[in-house]
Amino acid sequence: TAPLTGGVTWSTCESSFDTILTAYLGNVLTELQPIATNDDGCGSRSRIGFPIRAGVTYVIQVVGAQESVGELDLTWSSAPRPPNDRFERARPLRGLRGSISGTNVGAVAVSRGAGLWYRWRAPRTMPFAFGTCEAASFDTVVTVYRGSSLRRAVLVDRDDDGCDEDRGRAVFIATAG
Repeated sequence: TAPLTGGVTWSTCESSFDTILTAYLGNVLTELQPIATNDDGCGSRSRIGFPIRAGVTYVIQVVGAQESVGELDLTWSSAPRPPNDRFERARPLRGLRGSISGTNVGAVAVSRGAGLWYRWRAPRTMPFAFGTCEAASFDTVVTVYRGSSLRRAVLVDRDDDGCDEDRGRAVFIATAG
């Protein structure tokens, strides 16, 4: 049962066998609704993350892939939502260069994972890059959009592995203003 509203991550990454991890909503076995599933999110083990609401009970299932067996190490951590995990509450960035720290722990997962939003207005037209090359401790994707609303946002660039196999770096021509 979730102790808070935010996000949670479940992992079998330290287990000794190939796992499949699934989270469900519901109280009756025949009526369970899957909300997150993963096979091989960390090697042959699994990791899932999803938004949670305080007081709601979630059912977690661990299955040995292809009937594999072994020692299970199931871990979880939950955290409150960071304020900038929604487009409307993007954290402002300023200047031609800089660095910012943060965490996506507790962020509500979207189609590709738990994301954070930032807003930057280009001071002039020029080539520019945003990346997580030195800072991120996990696999990141950097996506740049142009626009003031998510509904009308236009994709400018998206990069998964521009720095290395785990960190993104989006490069684009920024337009002044």
